[in-house]
Amino acid sequence: MIATATGAGLNQIQVARALQLHNSVVKRVLSDPSMQAFVAEARQEHRAKVLANVLSLSQDVWDRVKDAVDANESKAVVDYVKAAKDMEQMSASAAGELRPIVAVQSNTVNVDADLDEALALIDKMRGKRAE
Repeated sequence: MIATATGAGLNQIQVARALQLHNSVVKRVLSDPSMQAFVAEARQEHRAKVLANVLSLSQDVWDRVKDAVDANESKAVVDYVKAAKDMEQMSASAAGELRPIVAVQSNTVNVDADLDEALALIDKMRGKRAE
């Protein structure tokens, strides 16, 4: 249980509280080299689950973006695009790809912007050329 909880991203204090153990017990168990192998395996399993969940949800989110665009709901488009960006960040984090970024280019849509601006942003995010 300690290895699974640690592999899922909980720190030693959170593991101790969740399992109602003293912090020193958790620290001692996690310092065992054989336990570190279990933690590494639990991390891999957790990453696989997160990536599978994000993959299964991503197409649904983009379908909802398309439906919101078709319904001329610019606020919904913005919300779904933000959700897609958050899911991308979760998958990158689970894959261990997040690193400090020096400069970030950000595309944002003003909620009051017209539909053409939102469509252009969606096309750009999908890699399509705006016509």
